[in-house]
Amino acid sequence: MKHYLGLLLLLIASLSFGESYTVDSGSLDDIYYSGGTSTTSATVVKSASPELYKTYREGNFYYAVSTARTKYTAVLYFAEPFATAVGERVFDVYVNGVKKLSKLDIYNNVGANKVSYRTISGIVSTGTIMIELRKVDGSVRYPLLAYFTLTSTADSEELSTSSSSSSSSSSSSSSSSSSSSSSSSSSSSSSGIVPFTLVKAIRVGGRAIVLNGISYQADTNYTGGETSEWSDTTDILGTTEDELYRTERWGNFSYNIPVANGTYTLVLGVAENNWDNARERIYTVSTEGIVVDSNVDIITRVGKNTAFDLIVNNVAVKDGTLNIKLDTIVDAATLTKIIVGTGTYVPRVTKYKVVDYRSPQAASSSSSSSSSSSSSSSSSGIGGTVYIQWNPPTTRLSGAPISLSDIAGYELRYKLNSASEEVTVQLNNPGISAFRIRVPGGFNTSEVSARMRALGTDGSASEFTASIWSNPDGDIYPLSIPDLIATCKNINECEYTQIPNSTKSSTITINKNK
Repeated sequence: MKHYLGLLLLLIASLSFGESYTVDSGSLDDIYYSGGTSTTSATVVKSASPELYKTYREGNFYYAVSTARTKYTAVLYFAEPFATAVGERVFDVYVNGVKKLSKLDIYNNVGANKVSYRTISGIVSTGTIMIELRKVDGSVRYPLLAYFTLTSTADSEELSTSSSSSSSSSSSSSSSSSSSSSSSSSSSSSSGIVPFTLVKAIRVGGRAIVLNGISYQADTNYTGGETSEWSDTTDILGTTEDELYRTERWGNFSYNIPVANGTYTLVLGVAENNWDNARERIYTVSTEGIVVDSNVDIITRVGKNTAFDLIVNNVAVKDGTLNIKLDTIVDAATLTKIIVGTGTYVPRVTKYKVVDYRSPQAASSSSSSSSSSSSSSSSSGIGGTVYIQWNPPTTRLSGAPISLSDIAGYELRYKLNSASEEVTVQLNNPGISAFRIRVPGGFNTSEVSARMRALGTDGSASEFTASIWSNPDGDIYPLSIPDLIATCKNINECEYTQIPNSTKSSTITINKNK
């Protein structure tokens, strides 16, 4: 029945020039997933649809959904039928490699066997949306998801078939490839978006390994360089595939990989596990004779022991060999993994950079979480957009506990550090956990401070707590009338409040769950 409901929702959405998915995690109809295991619970969850909370997907896992439109909203539904204590199950949620929800603890939020949901809005798609759940350090249990919906927004547009045709390859796979699974999404949408298909994967500097359905060959097809392997206790940030970033080839070296002539997507992974300071290692990356990343300094880019992927789209191979070359500027170039495929690659790391082989310099600032986050500490004062994220407080000012079911909304206060007064925003929705603010030109995104408190249904409040800064990607709660209209298309479709503040401007918030 749930399967037919999902198909019906998709059909209705399609007829209205939209697109919608409902995925019942852990059930027989569970699709689009990689990793994790299916688990069931006989415990009845308090819900209007308790049957949706009988099956779950549990573990470190992700869903990769092929999409036909440009902008979506995801709603993730949780319950806690197993944990019996706060902190027993804590996890993060990433969308397209960017952390959107931090340190979720469903038992802490609502207790056992109650529904909790999170809405993630403004998800931009270029053909595939990846939703990933990862256990945080110290958590006893792994992430648990009951089901989720993914729905295109009213202002989304159909993806152009021409935008993806250049990334499709005339070749299906190389005879030298490890014939492993095609990574991520299952089927192409009618828009012509090409799902990623693996051609070859190499664990640089290491032995063969299988991770998340991809078979990585032992180091091969290289010339020059030396190898190193780091201890299993080395924790690699920004990935659940630590093993891939603990082995490396370093020095001046190249890879010459036999493939059929065609157009490919190339992914080069790296982590700086040796040096501690900026500019102790600098190098250049080329493929097929074109420099695709120059003056690479991983410490400056993402820090130590942190996974970073360079994704190069539309690499044209005309001689049957894909050439990759790394040249040292300071110390020694380094590389930890290579993935070659066709179609749209969905990052599995939180820090990455996307370039186009046809114009690598123009694309060098494309949408990677690393370039976004680094702008927060830039000294250029360019302004921009930042996101404030928070975990629901658990204690009232009186010291009495407060659960998510007791919260009526939130009071958020933020300001430029140089300002004397704060801007106050009241959010009358207990289910949200993030808010977008604009930073004016002439200021850095790092020159903003914010705090929030929960407002109880009984008129009580929690103490103010510092908010968590989130990555600038996405669109959660717009602040201006143009943003409101862009999100809702018709202002009458949105529930919104306008709150004056001391600067005589106003703040607009909307509830897109209306």
